[in-house]
Amino acid sequence: MSKKYKRMYISILVFLVIFLCTGFLVLSKRTEKDDITYENFTEYQSDLTKKEEYKKADMERRMQDVIQQMVEDSVPLVSIDNFSTEDSSDTTVTITLKSSYGNDIPKEQRENIENLVSGYFSGIPQENIIINGEEP
Repeated sequence: MSKKYKRMYISILVFLVIFLCTGFLVLSKRTEKDDITYENFTEYQSDLTKKEEYKKADMERRMQDVIQQMVEDSVPLVSIDNFSTEDSSDTTVTITLKSSYGNDIPKEQRENIENLVSGYFSGIPQENIIINGEEP
């Protein structure tokens, strides 16, 4: 084998070794940074819980606004317990009205409030709608 070919084989082998070493180094650095992380189911569940809490707070606020317009000179406070978007049978809605009526809220206004709550929660039993009156 001539000197010319011998040098060419050696230089090709050196480049091949350098190329392989560089490839292994890059691959090892890449796998250190690319740790696979999976979503935690409890985090997903907490996101759903937060979404339901926001929906509950929004419903309470909207009902308070409507009741305040229905019963003049009143300050309503709406509280929703056992809130579930799927099943309203366990949901309890407590409405506290601070008005000049005190606990003597007219029957027509009570029925209107109960109809309003029934419209928000289909399937809620009437006994789960509690309306209390207080003097300011």
